[in-house]
Amino acid sequence: MNNEDVLLTIAIPTFNRHKLLKSQLCDIHKIINNNKFSSNVELLVSDNCSNDKTDDVVRNHSLLDKKYMFTTTKNNSNVGGDENFMIACLKSSGRFVWTLSDDDKLEDGAIEYVCTALSNNLNIGCGMVNYFITKKKDITAIPNPLGSEGYVVANNFDSFIREVLVRFGNASSCIYRRSLLSEYAMKKSVGSAYPHLWWMADLASSYPSLVIRRPIYTFIHPGVAETRINSSKRETSKRENYPFDFYLYAHLSVLKFNLYINKFLSSKKTKIKLYRLSLDENINQIIFHKITVEKYDITAIAAALKVMIRRFYFSPTFWIVHIPILILPSSVAKFIEPYRWKYLEFRSSILTYVKNFYNAPWKIWQ
Repeated sequence: MNNEDVLLTIAIPTFNRHKLLKSQLCDIHKIINNNKFSSNVELLVSDNCSNDKTDDVVRNHSLLDKKYMFTTTKNNSNVGGDENFMIACLKSSGRFVWTLSDDDKLEDGAIEYVCTALSNNLNIGCGMVNYFITKKKDITAIPNPLGSEGYVVANNFDSFIREVLVRFGNASSCIYRRSLLSEYAMKKSVGSAYPHLWWMADLASSYPSLVIRRPIYTFIHPGVAETRINSSKRETSKRENYPFDFYLYAHLSVLKFNLYINKFLSSKKTKIKLYRLSLDENINQIIFHKITVEKYDITAIAAALKVMIRRFYFSPTFWIVHIPILILPSSVAKFIEPYRWKYLEFRSSILTYVKNFYNAPWKIWQ
């Protein structure tokens, strides 16, 4: 197979998760071999210097009878998750590269569907794919009133953001046109915890973007508290580069990203919608930080205040609710948390009622 024939590279960055990788490769092998685009697909594994049985998994997979290109690369040292994602993109041979975590599960027909969409839209700069966020597959990342089937092309950045509302926070949702990626540009956001956000924004603000509404993989995310606790125990390279709680650091990076993309947005309505979404997520992250950190972290609080005030300085809710919870002892956040979820459930039911009220068949009542 010539590199020129490769439409799509599925790039899987991995580190010390050989069991998950083995399962992922087996599943993808079956999916690729059973679709008409198999000869136009490359499967690439970027190993971040694992010291478990990842080498054996990759070696055994290379011996399988395959209709697709299989490529592996291994870093000489652990360069950190962000940079390994960048390396996976840059090592790819396809016209487009789709980064996929080693534990996110593809739906049957996912690869053929993505390849079909890409082959019909070769001029796009990037793409975002929808996904299930529950095991029941009853909730998707992109809630769409028109249904979650099909795909659309967003010809400007406002259209793209209106479609996804920064729900491309999961790296497995991101597709890039390989020729538009450069190490120089990508490295600027390495270390931000969500570099793919910046990569997608730079491309979507300059080129048409593809939004695949159909959910084509399942992202199983444990509880945030569980994730935070487990992450502190997980062996990761350059964790010391994050001066405090990684998840709070990542959230602050997203807030900086929101400030960054404002310059690309022309619609005031889109800006307001994005702002409200960010404000809701901000209180979640503050509470989760307070109830999971082991001690009062003045460094984290100072860094959070600096970024949050820039983003939310004209919000009364921020000053009255967010800041006190951030500054006061964790016992306050632990007390508030159950009421927070009850409030969100109540607000959601009210919004659903209002939406249904306005969408009611008025002609029947007249």
